[in-house]
Amino acid sequence: MGPKLNKKEKAAFKKLEKSQFAEIDRRLEQERLQKEAEEDARLKLEAKITFEKKQAWLKAEHERLQVETDSISIFMNMRDSSLAKIEAVGLAILDWNLYLDTSGLPHASKESSINGYLETMYASLDMDCNSILQTLLDINKVVYQAEELALGEDQKGNIEMATKYRGYMQKLEQMGNSRLDSTTSYLLQFSYDLWKEKQETLVCGKVEDWKLALWINHVKNPRFRVLELPTLNMIVTLPKQFALANVAVRLLHQTVIPLYHSKNCYMPLGGVFVIDVLGLPPQAKIVKAWTLENIASGGALINLGYPIPVGGQAVPSAAALANATPFGVEILIPSFIIHWNPTPEVGWWDEGEQVWQIEGITDIVYENEAHKLSFQTTKAKPHAVIQNRVKQMPFTSWVIRPTSSCTALLTLKTPMLDILLNIGDGWCQLLEPQIVECKDIQAQKLPPKVLLQDAALEKYICQDMALAIPAFTLASSSLNAKAAKDICVMRIQEIPEPLYPPTFEKSKVVKTLVYRLKGNALLDHSDKLPDYLDLFAKLVDDELAIYHVSILVTLRGVCTESSQEKMESGNFAFMECVNNLAYALRLFSFGP
Repeated sequence: MGPKLNKKEKAAFKKLEKSQFAEIDRRLEQERLQKEAEEDARLKLEAKITFEKKQAWLKAEHERLQVETDSISIFMNMRDSSLAKIEAVGLAILDWNLYLDTSGLPHASKESSINGYLETMYASLDMDCNSILQTLLDINKVVYQAEELALGEDQKGNIEMATKYRGYMQKLEQMGNSRLDSTTSYLLQFSYDLWKEKQETLVCGKVEDWKLALWINHVKNPRFRVLELPTLNMIVTLPKQFALANVAVRLLHQTVIPLYHSKNCYMPLGGVFVIDVLGLPPQAKIVKAWTLENIASGGALINLGYPIPVGGQAVPSAAALANATPFGVEILIPSFIIHWNPTPEVGWWDEGEQVWQIEGITDIVYENEAHKLSFQTTKAKPHAVIQNRVKQMPFTSWVIRPTSSCTALLTLKTPMLDILLNIGDGWCQLLEPQIVECKDIQAQKLPPKVLLQDAALEKYICQDMALAIPAFTLASSSLNAKAAKDICVMRIQEIPEPLYPPTFEKSKVVKTLVYRLKGNALLDHSDKLPDYLDLFAKLVDDELAIYHVSILVTLRGVCTESSQEKMESGNFAFMECVNNLAYALRLFSFGP
């Protein structure tokens, strides 16, 4: 042991020891900071190198894709020019038909004509049921034209023009409703004279398959409850409340669906049957050779609804709604309606909620051979046969196979049936299912329509994959449903001879295409082989896969020269029809 330290020496020793530890801490901290600075510098350098590599890769990728774009520019210009000529011919035919048209109806493509038509129609009046029904049919023809134009603009991606034509549709429908109300108001105003002269309380009309009836309760017969209209194939049983009520009932059965946009899963089929309960205008009075008519209402209809409000109520009480006696309805529905249940569902349109409702509808009976539908309803509203709009979705699979240089066959499998469509240069034809309801349409070759709108990716895929249809079968892939939202997957198979196509599902030469907005990448490997999924995982990696701007470039050197020539010299109208049909059916969104 050393000598014992005194207090002063102990204090000095502790001070020295403390300063030594502080120095050690300082050096350790300095070393830590130095390492952090070095690590930070290293990470920044790595990030810089990674960024520069990424930018260099993006630049090279952009230049490569630009070269590919330039390589097919002549083909794409030829395609655009050919489609523009086809459209120009169509417009020339339309202009000539308009020149020859003597119907007096406007065409939805002519804004000034539409505006003039609306102004004229608001200023005139139909004075009987048949006249207003013919007017409604004429209006519907123009609405149909506007819808055709809107769908065409949807296909082109021209949202502004599509919105414009849909605006015409709304204005025309509103004008038709106003016109119907004006005619109804006129008929109600002069119904007293009709009752005095002919003892008639019912006026009705039928034009084609549109039907209108107006019952005015001037008799006040407590035993009268059934409106039998054999000429309209319509029977309506009224609730007891109507026997002594000062009301009119308007019944409209049209086979065209109004512009409803339902927020729930239901969609109407084959038109609507509308029940309206209306108030009667005051009867004119004769005082000292003067006829006094009440014009305070300006001819506006009073829609009372049902149950009819009583005792000065603006709306029926909750008790009245809960205990309302139903209408009995018996009508014939169009023979072209396809419903999947033995007894179809019936719903009523809830304008407030913008949905089809089924509450309050009971005792539905359907006679299939006669197409007769009977039901009970407590609602004075538009009614329709309704069906789940996604009943046939998602699709099970789809295949588009070329059958010649300008025709193809689409096989679409859904959960309930198989659909076969023949595709040509600007037309499609339904081949199957061969059911009675489709008999008329199966004899027609019709252009495809865009029924739904979609994001840019599906639009690009349908347009691009259609370029391969002259030489390749196009088909769904089960991997599409599992892929990310910015990726779509499909399969292709080369068809050397359309008359003798190889079996698709058993073939080991089927290829896989992965689409992104920037292009597509090819997996030239059969999905029947064990390492397929591993290779597919690499294909969906944005940096590992080589993407091309078009399927024309992707298949260069992969297919035979004959197939490449078929694609590059294909019928543009045919390829465009395949594009439009694939996009209309939403094969990638609703398919596997």
